[in-house]
Amino acid sequence: GLEPPREPLTGPHKHRSWFVRKLDKFFQISERGSDLKTEFLAGFICFTSNSCQLIIVPLIMHNDGHGMPKDVYLFAFVVSTVVSSILVGVLSNLPLPAGVGSGACTYFAYDLTIRQSKMPIEHILARQKFGCTICFASSLLMTALALSGLQWWVFRKIPNCVKDAMPVGLGLLLALSGFQMMDLVVEGDGMLKTGAASFAVVAGSLGCFGTTLLHRWHFKSAVLLP
Repeated sequence: GLEPPREPLTGPHKHRSWFVRKLDKFFQISERGSDLKTEFLAGFICFTSNSCQLIIVPLIMHNDGHGMPKDVYLFAFVVSTVVSSILVGVLSNLPLPAGVGSGACTYFAYDLTIRQSKMPIEHILARQKFGCTICFASSLLMTALALSGLQWWVFRKIPNCVKDAMPVGLGLLLALSGFQMMDLVVEGDGMLKTGAASFAVVAGSLGCFGTTLLHRWHFKSAVLLP
């Protein structure tokens, strides 16, 4: 009934604190060939590359004053994203951020809430309640799928062409939103056109070119430097 003697800690593991060792063991960091410094740096880069959502998502949901208040939705967006990301990391041990995406926000703001450019405020509020009810019902459905394990069955049934197209479509949507914010793409005469040259256009274009070039050279922090 005696426990076997524990192997003494050697190398970089010898001087680590109890908390760091527990953290490493819980998330299996060393077993996966990584370390805390790499994981924290990767998390920081992931947060920075997704921080644009803190501006884009509230703006989409605000919808030029026809949607949700920006400050209220920003608070709700941050809290829900933090809680969801922590649950994904703790329960699934996956380094994935979980939060509301710009695609879902665009559908909510421009289709579920407002279908016409000019609508009475009563209709807008009614459609906002309708959209919130749909979101609540879909969250209950996703929770049921996750608890039952059916989400993997559904995921495997989705064709690979759809899985490959989803990040491409999301990237195009984010790129279009960014181009519109920097006035590289503007709306006029019922269509999108190229905007005039300005400091925002030049700076944004140089940032995109620099990010692409650094990524081509396999810089791990390419998203941060521009």
